Amino acid sequence: MKINYSISDLWKIFWHNIIIVILSGALLGGATYLFFSHRQTATYTAQRTITVYHTGDVTKEANLIQADVLSMNTYASIINDPVVMTPVYNDMKTTKNFSYTKKNISKQVVVVPAPNSASMTINASANTSAVAIKMANVTAEVAKDTLPQYIKHSAKIRLLANANQRPVSKTVTPNVKKLSIYGLAAGIVLGTLTSFGVDIIRNQQK
Repeated sequence: MKINYSISDLWKIFWHNIIIVILSGALLGGATYLFFSHRQTATYTAQRTITVYHTGDVTKEANLIQADVLSMNTYASIINDPVVMTPVYNDMKTTKNFSYTKKNISKQVVVVPAPNSASMTINASANTSAVAIKMANVTAEVAKDTLPQYIKHSAKIRLLANANQRPVSKTVTPNVKKLSIYGLAAGIVLGTLTSFGVDIIRNQQK
């Protein structure tokens, strides 16, 4: 059966569908925002840089430093080893808001060697800024005493600026704003399919 619509009817249908689409998008986007905003967690990361150096004959020192540069990844792995992490844990375990175990504390410390350099940066992440700063400093202090024991040629460790003298980065997850946009988009699509789908069914029944 052929159905004739007036311009007024078409406008009503159009705006009716638009309202449904907008409401659907707003509801799903808002629900997504409320759901994930209560599940956000913040992670703070503090940094401290350490360097390997030698004293003595200049030529010999240059050769040893070059050997250190080639071994920085090994030194970094030593810092993440229990020989360093266990003393760090023992020092940190009574710290307020410290919530990690002896087994998982190493996951909170990422050591990044600087390219073509005998230095590396200790990145310590925690649930508070104070814990992250202390963990970075304690790890550096323990590494200073421990690393030379595992370096065949005599070497010393120099600690650079204290972690509390450097900016502490903050990462919040999940990204509620991005997820809310996805929720809004999904709501718009759902509203569009629903409203125009209902119109098609109604027309077929007439």
